[in-house]
Amino acid sequence: MTRQHLYKFGTKQYHLYNTRKRQHHLYNTRPGLDIITSTTPGQDNITSTTPGQENITSTTPGQDNIISTTSGLDNITSTIPGLDNITSTTSGLDNISSTRPGQDNIISTISGLDNITSTRPGQDNITSTTPGLDNITSTTTGLDNVNSTTPGLDNITSTTQGLDNISTRPGLNNITSTTPGKDNITSTTPGLDIITFTTPGQDNITSTTQGQENIISTTSGLDNISSTTPGKDNITSTTPGQD
Repeated sequence: MTRQHLYKFGTKQYHLYNTRKRQHHLYNTRPGLDIITSTTPGQDNITSTTPGQENITSTTPGQDNIISTTSGLDNITSTIPGLDNITSTTSGLDNISSTRPGQDNIISTISGLDNITSTRPGQDNITSTTPGLDNITSTTTGLDNVNSTTPGLDNITSTTQGLDNISTRPGLNNITSTTPGKDNITSTTPGLDIITFTTPGQDNITSTTQGQENIISTTSGLDNISSTTPGKDNITSTTPGQD
């Protein structure tokens, strides 16, 4: 049976709809401290637009759509084995974590500081388009697509054992890969690129930027390093393999 609960706090009303294995809506628009938790086995749509501090957690095995547009501090965590769509457009500090074996689509378009971490063995699509400081870390054993198009400072680290596709944008890039798999690292920015690769696998490093490049490879495998920029290139390889 469907049961509806209505709570009144002052002049505000909060609705909680509990319909098992169907669709669940949790709305919280308070300007204080928000703790939003969903453990339902259905479909979750969680929206918060408050200017305070938010802790949003979803542990359901279904489909989650988590949206935060607040100007405060966001902690968004999803540990479900389903499909996650996590979007943050706030101007504060975002901590977005996903640790489940499904498929993650994590998008951050905020102008603050982003900490995006994925540690699951599935498929990751991580995109950051903010003009601030991005810290994007992927430690999964699957397929990673990490994209940053911000004009700020990006620190992108991949330590996965799978296949990494890392693309960067016009600013200062620090790209590090220490995986024992196959990495495709591409930089097309007109700034300063520092690309470091230390894995014992196969390296494909391409840079087409117009700035200054420092490319270092210390792997024991096969390195393919290409630079087509009209600037200044510093390419160093210390591997005992084939360069």
